[in-house]
Amino acid sequence: MLGKGVASARATWRVGVLLGAGAVGLSAILSVFGGAQASLAASLGPVAGRHAAIHAGWASSNWSGYAETSSTPFSGITGEWKVPGVTGPNGSYSATWIGIDGFTNSSLIQTGTEQNYLNGSAEYSAWWTTSSQNFAEQTITTGCSSGSAATLAGTAVGIGGPHATVGGHHGHGGTLSATTGPATSVTASSATLTGTVNPGGSATSFYFEYGTSTKYGFVTAPASAGSGTKSVSVSAPLSGLAASTTYDFQLVASDSSGSVYGGNVSFTTAASSSGGSGGAACGTVKPGDSMTAGISQISSSSWNITIADLTEGWTFTTGVSYTGPGASAEWIVEAPSLCTVHCTIATLADYGKVTFDNGTVNSGAGPGLTTNDAGEMLAKNGTVISIPSVPDGLGDGFACAYGSTAPSPPPNS
Repeated sequence: MLGKGVASARATWRVGVLLGAGAVGLSAILSVFGGAQASLAASLGPVAGRHAAIHAGWASSNWSGYAETSSTPFSGITGEWKVPGVTGPNGSYSATWIGIDGFTNSSLIQTGTEQNYLNGSAEYSAWWTTSSQNFAEQTITTGCSSGSAATLAGTAVGIGGPHATVGGHHGHGGTLSATTGPATSVTASSATLTGTVNPGGSATSFYFEYGTSTKYGFVTAPASAGSGTKSVSVSAPLSGLAASTTYDFQLVASDSSGSVYGGNVSFTTAASSSGGSGGAACGTVKPGDSMTAGISQISSSSWNITIADLTEGWTFTTGVSYTGPGASAEWIVEAPSLCTVHCTIATLADYGKVTFDNGTVNSGAGPGLTTNDAGEMLAKNGTVISIPSVPDGLGDGFACAYGSTAPSPPPNS
């Protein structure tokens, strides 16, 4: 799919063009997508000293935000943001997204929103892309379900039916056990998952697998169940659920010896109330809409991409084949690269400010963002044109602003 508002021969590409980080040495190229992108990055030449900085760990000619790297492959990422409004200049582009890879290699899997100012007016869309799709943006216009996706608090946990093992195993001081309870406080868009865990005397964590079938697909953020020898009640809230939809879930408890499973339980959300704001056309987004997105690995080459507009009331999910190394996880504001025979980084649209929050990686763990993960977008003359804040106190969110003045981080949430 071609980039929105782009001539038919021009595709939108999203691999990062990174420059050496730090106060000096910005001309050193850390990562370049080959061919046309390589010549583009090389043409940037030595870059002057930054006009503003937050002591960022890296700099790029087309990305700004946060990117984590790890020797252990990333298997999932989630994030939330509100669609920013763009006000020009004419012929400018911006994209807001989460993704895996593309930071230090030429593989990638991403989903997000695009905010462009073309022909004298703003245009907005939702999209996804992978290197398996030749890097080209796939604009979302069909394939959505009504209602909003559950809050994407984690990543996929496997394929096939629910785990057969129910009950417990013997740990250091007793028997670890888990029992899935009922869903409570069920409405058209929310529910609370419950259960009981007996840690059996060992330090124990728990989470809930959940989804619209017994393949589940997502997990809640892990939490502690303690290390006692008596059963304790545990729970996890879900929000943004689709109305009139049946969800399956089960409790999982884990200690150093392994995991036990509480068995599958189902619930059905209520019908949506009248007068809601949901039901917009698939992929429709507008400034201020609350977006939530997740990318999760199902098997060695099978991944799910989900993006939902909680304001407009649609959810898009697609399964894709992807075999990248999972070397990085990113939350990014981008100036897309527009490519025909050669690639040119688009003029960045004035997006004002966008806030990413509630980011997770892998099995719902907080990413623990630090300023070493932060990156600024630089113009050819070295001027900062897009800059992130320091992370929030939880290390799972930050703000990113157009221009060279670093914004304040979002409050902890």
